Amino acid sequence: MTSRERVLLSLSHNEPDRVPTFYRGISLPEQYKDWLDSIIDIAPYIYYKPSKGWESKRIGDIIFDELGIGRKQVGSHLEMVVHPLANTREPIELDDFSWTDPSDRARVEGMRELVMEWRNKDKITAVMTSPGGSTGIFECSWYMTGMEKFLADIYENPKFIEALLDKMLGIHIKLIENILSEIGDIVDIVCTGDDLGTQNGLLISPKWYRDILKPRQKILIEHIKKLTKAKVYYHSCGNIMPLIEDLIEIGVDILDPIQPKALDTKRLKGLYGDRLIFWGSIDEQEVLPFGNPKDVKREVRRRFEELGKGGGLILGPAHWIQLDTPLENITALYEEILLCLY
Repeated sequence: MTSRERVLLSLSHNEPDRVPTFYRGISLPEQYKDWLDSIIDIAPYIYYKPSKGWESKRIGDIIFDELGIGRKQVGSHLEMVVHPLANTREPIELDDFSWTDPSDRARVEGMRELVMEWRNKDKITAVMTSPGGSTGIFECSWYMTGMEKFLADIYENPKFIEALLDKMLGIHIKLIENILSEIGDIVDIVCTGDDLGTQNGLLISPKWYRDILKPRQKILIEHIKKLTKAKVYYHSCGNIMPLIEDLIEIGVDILDPIQPKALDTKRLKGLYGDRLIFWGSIDEQEVLPFGNPKDVKREVRRRFEELGKGGGLILGPAHWIQLDTPLENITALYEEILLCLY
C-alpha cells in the first residue's frame, strides 16, 4: 500500500495496512533523514513565500517579519518580543497600518510544482495558510498586539478586538484564495487553527469563542471548502474539550496535535472518533525527551490502541520534537509506529 493510499483510507475513517505517520521536529543527521523519508506518509508542511521584493529586517538581535512582528533567538527558538499593535486602541488606526499584500502572486510561485513533486512520490500534501508564523486569525491577532493586551481588550476594548479579527479574517481569506487558486485542485489538506487552550483549560471563555471567534472561523472554513475538496486541518494545543463540538460544527475534519497531557485520548475517540481525524497524540512533553525507548514504544502502542480503531488516526509527535530528544527515542517512535498494523 502506498503512503497516499494509506492516508486517504485513514482520512475516510477506514483501516489501512498500518497507521499512517508524519514527522515534525529538529533537523536530523542525513542517515536518519533518509530513513524517515522512506517511511513517513505526509510530506513536510508546504508554506507560501513572502511578497515580491520583501526582505527580512533585522535590528540588533531582533528579526522582523512581514507583519512587523519582532522575534529574538532564545535558545533554539525565535520568541516574539515586538508586537506592532501593542499601543493601538482605535479600530480606525488599523486602516493606517502597513499590511502585507496577501494576494501577491509571488507568494505561490513554485508551489504547484512542489505539491506535484510530493504527489509523484506518493506522499500526502498539507499547506499552511496563515501569516505571521501563526496558525489562524486569533493567534495572528494577538501576535500583533501581545497576548496580555489582546486578552484584556476582549473586555476593555471589544470594538478594537472585533475590528482586528475582521482585518485578520480578510487577510486570511485573500491569502487562502491566492494559495488555492494555485493548488486547490491537487493539495490534500489545508491547515488552519488557533491555539485556544492551555494544558489545564481554555485561554478564552466558551461564550466569547461562540459569540466572537467561532462565526469568523466558520466564514474562513466555509471559504476554504468552496475552493477545494481538501480536508481542513485545525491546530490547537491544550485542553480544548469544551470547544471540540463547535469545531466540528464549523467544518473541521482533522484535529491536531492531540496533546495527551491535556486531553483524554480514549474519551476523545469515544466522543468524536466517527467525525474527526486525530493527528499527533504522542507525548512530547515527557515520554519522548525524558523516557527510554521502551517508554516510547509503550506510548505509541497506547495511543494507537486508544485512537486507531476504524482508522481516522495519523500517528506522530504531539509537538515539534525538541533538541533534547535522544535519537534512540526518535528511532523507537517510528520503529513502533511501523508495527501498528490493522
